[in-house]
Amino acid sequence: MERDDFHYNLISPVQYADTRCRQRRYYDVNLRLLFFNRNDIQALVADTLLPKNIVFPASIRAVGNFKGTLKNFSASTAIATSIGSLKGNAALTSGKGPSSESSQWKTDVIVEEFDVGSLLGDPETFGPVSLKASAAGTGLNKR
Repeated sequence: MERDDFHYNLISPVQYADTRCRQRRYYDVNLRLLFFNRNDIQALVADTLLPKNIVFPASIRAVGNFKGTLKNFSASTAIATSIGSLKGNAALTSGKGPSSESSQWKTDVIVEEFDVGSLLGDPETFGPVSLKASAAGTGLNKR
């Protein structure tokens, strides 16, 4: 389906094991392609939500997937914009209880040449940023 520059081939058929409890329902979601432009973002985001100096990227293209339940999953995404790109992976294996110490999580993020100056409307002060970050841990409480 297409409208102007807003293209989407959003999701392959979502497959999930239908259970009555959402927490145990298994999802297999594949976001094949989501592409939109600055005008699309401005139409969706109220201008009162963000500072006036924010300049959205001219284009954004995203792909990704999610497999698992809400408590045990793996997910990944790749987002390419006209001002830089981001790749990320996350995995969670929950233990028993809401703040179980036996829960394990892991995430990796790569940001490549993301032009913060273009986003903030201040290219003279800020330039491109690249980073690679990983985190892993156990437990889900704030301590």
